Amino acid sequence: DRALIKSSIKNNALFRDFLDSDLEDFIDVFAPKSCKGGCTVIQQGDVGDTFYVVQSGALDIFINMEEGGTRVEKRVGIPYRRGGAFGELALLYENPRAATIRASEDCDLWEITRTAFKAL
Repeated sequence: DRALIKSSIKNNALFRDFLDSDLEDFIDVFAPKSCKGGCTVIQQGDVGDTFYVVQSGALDIFINMEEGGTRVEKRVGIPYRRGGAFGELALLYENPRAATIRASEDCDLWEITRTAFKAL
C-alpha cells in the first residue's frame, strides 16, 4: 500500500520536488476509505479539503455543462483506476471542486486532508 501511494504521489507535479524522507512522512498520514459503486467522492462546486489515491476500483469524472439552457452532467476524461490520484489542489487551496468524481464500482482509496497535510 505504501509503495502504491508513493508511486502515485511521486508522479504528481505537486509532490515531484519532495525528498524521499518527506514522502515517507506524508504517506504515514494517509487513511483508508472505502466507497460503494455509485458513491460520489467529490462533488463539483463543493469546497474540497481531501486528496485521494486509488487502491482498487474505478471512478468516473463528470463535469456539469450548460446544453441548450439545461444543466447536464457529462462524463469526461479517462476513469481513475489503481494508482490514480485526484484532488491534490484541495491540499493547498479552498477552491470549489472543478469536477464530480463518482465510483463506477466498489473502490478502496487512500485519503489525506488539508489539515493533516499542513501539519507536516
